Amino acid sequence: MCTLSVIVPLYNGAHTIERCLDSLCGQTIKDIEILVVDDGSLDQGADIVKRYMANDKRIKLFAQKNQGAGAARNLGISKAEGKYVGFVDCDDFADTDMFRIMVEALERTKTPVAVCQEKNVYAENGEIQLINETRFPVDTETVYSSEDVLKWLLNYTYMSLNSLCYKVVEKRIFTEYHIEVPYPHRQGEDLVASVGILTHVNEVVVVPESLYYYVHRKDSVSYAYSLKHARDIYLDWKEARTYIQKTGRRVNTDNFSLGMYFSSMKQLQWMKQDSDKRSEQARMLRKKWKAARRHYRWKPDFAGTEVPVMHKIKILSAYFHLCRPVLAGMQCLKWIPMFKYLA
Repeated sequence: MCTLSVIVPLYNGAHTIERCLDSLCGQTIKDIEILVVDDGSLDQGADIVKRYMANDKRIKLFAQKNQGAGAARNLGISKAEGKYVGFVDCDDFADTDMFRIMVEALERTKTPVAVCQEKNVYAENGEIQLINETRFPVDTETVYSSEDVLKWLLNYTYMSLNSLCYKVVEKRIFTEYHIEVPYPHRQGEDLVASVGILTHVNEVVVVPESLYYYVHRKDSVSYAYSLKHARDIYLDWKEARTYIQKTGRRVNTDNFSLGMYFSSMKQLQWMKQDSDKRSEQARMLRKKWKAARRHYRWKPDFAGTEVPVMHKIKILSAYFHLCRPVLAGMQCLKWIPMFKYLA
C-alpha cells in the first residue's frame, strides 16, 4: 500500500519515455509507485523502462497486447496499490512538484478528486516552448461542487477537464462505481472517464497551478483525421450522456452535444480519402447524428456559462448547419495552433 499510483501507458515511446520517467522518479512526493503498462510496443521502450527499474524499485512494468491507452489505464488501475491514482502519458511529463501538490490538496480538503492546470508545449532538444496554458478562475486552491466542474467540462470552458492526466483521483471511485476508460483503441477516451468520475463525486478541488506538460509535435501540420475518429467521438458523446442520465445530474448537455457533432463532422470532412467520405459507414454515422439532433432538438445556451469564442463558433456552426463552410475555412488555417488543436 502506498499513497499514490501513477499509471503510464507505453506504446512506441522509446524516444520520450526517459523524459517522462525522469519527471516521475524525481517527484517530491516519494511514497508513490510508477506503473508502466506496455501496450504491445514495437520499439525498445520497455527495455528502457527495465533499465530504470534496476535503479528505482518504485517502477513496475506490465505488458498487454495492443489495445490502446484506455485498456492500458484500466490494467494499471487494477494493479494500483495507492490510495490515489494519477495518469501521465509516455510522451508527456510532469512538474516535479505536481503529485505532492495534488495529494496535499486532496488531503487538506478531504475531496476525492483534484484537477490542475496544464501547459501545452513543444519540447525539442531539451528546450520547452510554451504554446498556451489553462487558467482557472481562482488564484488559490478552491473546492467546487462536481456539478459546477461538470458544467465547465460540458461547455468547453476549460478543456483540461477532459483529460485524466491533469487529475488525481481516489482509486475507490473507479472500483466502487465501476468506471472504466473506454477501449479498445478509442479516440478521446479520457472524456468519457472524466464525465464518469464527475458524475459520481460531490466535490472537486481545483489547483490553479500548471503542473503537467502536454507535449505537441512541432513538425506536425495536421492530425490523422479518420472515419474511426469520427465514430469514436459519437461513441464518446453517447457514453458521456449515459453517465449523466444514470446518475440524474441536472446539467444542460446541448452545447456539449452540438460541439461533439461539430468535432465528428470535422473528422469526416478533413479525412484525406474521398472514398472514406463517401462510404456507407460515413453515411450511417451522419444518419445517427441526424437522428440524435432531431430527437433531442439541441439549442445553444450561453446564459450563465463561460464558453470560449472558438467553441461558441463550433456550437453555433453545428446549430445553424454551417459545419461544412466553417470547417472548409478552418482547414485553410489549420497551421495555426488555435485551429489545429480545436477538438
